[in-house]
Amino acid sequence: MIKKKIRVGLFLCVCAAALLLSGCTDSKSSSRTGSKNNEEVQKLIEDSLEYIRENTETVDMWEEAEFAFEMWTGHSDAVKSLSDRDDYAGIMMDMYMSSELPPHEVTDAAFKTFKEQELMEVFLSQSSACRQLSKDDRQKLVKRMIANAVARKNKEAYVVFYSSAFFKNIEWQGPDNEWYDAMRSMKFDRSEDRFMAEFYAECDGVQRMKEFNGIE
Repeated sequence: MIKKKIRVGLFLCVCAAALLLSGCTDSKSSSRTGSKNNEEVQKLIEDSLEYIRENTETVDMWEEAEFAFEMWTGHSDAVKSLSDRDDYAGIMMDMYMSSELPPHEVTDAAFKTFKEQELMEVFLSQSSACRQLSKDDRQKLVKRMIANAVARKNKEAYVVFYSSAFFKNIEWQGPDNEWYDAMRSMKFDRSEDRFMAEFYAECDGVQRMKEFNGIE
């Protein structure tokens, strides 16, 4: 009888633990909306997007996305405050995933939409964003980044001289960026694998160039 009670007690404990973990998971998945902190992040993102629409050139006008990021944070309090947070990536990823690529035409509206996505790509390419996102979210985001990069490269979206600020920044930072290793363990389809193989080849070339020129 005592052994039976012990087994029942252990079973109930396991069930309770499972329910608790499930609750924690649900809480984590829904934590991107509703809290005061998330409202603050949302406001900072909106203010940063307003700044990028009105006051800056594109990453292509600066040599690398890393330098553009430093310029943005130096000229906008909202961008600087957002970059200092450790909880922006989930909300920004949701915004990026729901955004649509601007059409392949040179208009003010298309250019502003492109700049909004560019800012989010630079932010989401930071090592801090990689740490903030779950493994599944990282996979989903990279797949979307690949799709958008290919669309731009194939002239299906707003015309630029490079296909992705997300990959451009990681390419420049190389292994110093946590996305560099995180993406190597991801699973992709055949076309995505080809894109990633080309990306890592370009990464190697950039890192050799930096080493040759003594750039850290």
